[in-house]
Amino acid sequence: SSGINAEWPLRPGKKGIAFPTCICVNEIVCHFSPLRSDPIVTIKEGDLVKIELGVHIDGYAGVVAHSLVVGATAENPATGGLADAVLAAHHCSEAALRLIKAGNTNKQITETIQKITEAYNSSPLEGMLSYEIKRYQTEGATDKQIVLNPSEAQKKEKSTDCDSALIPLL
Repeated sequence: SSGINAEWPLRPGKKGIAFPTCICVNEIVCHFSPLRSDPIVTIKEGDLVKIELGVHIDGYAGVVAHSLVVGATAENPATGGLADAVLAAHHCSEAALRLIKAGNTNKQITETIQKITEAYNSSPLEGMLSYEIKRYQTEGATDKQIVLNPSEAQKKEKSTDCDSALIPLL
């Protein structure tokens, strides 16, 4: 094989690439990594931009993200539904950080997120998944996950009352 994966595979004792740096605009939730053949995305004032950065340290992948409204300042703050959604996401991530601990369940976290988003006249994304991440594994390689606002298919597929794992920070 050739390319980056051949040079830096993710396996014990070797360094690897955990996650691409992504810039997601407006309705693109996460992991936007366009191909060269995709149309160019132009970011403009008032857009909601999410910046994701991943690292790989000693076999563990970690991802951090930050959201901002382009052009918003203390003198010219975001307003309306966009501001409400950003504040709801912030308060949901703060609540989730406090709730993710032994003994709590996915259901407790998702119910809290539902209450917070309703207070901001927003709603969590349907079917958004977060996973436990283990050494030399990335998402999906575990049975521990949090399902935010599960779709009907997800409700039928598995219980949404599993142990707490990770939550996406918007």
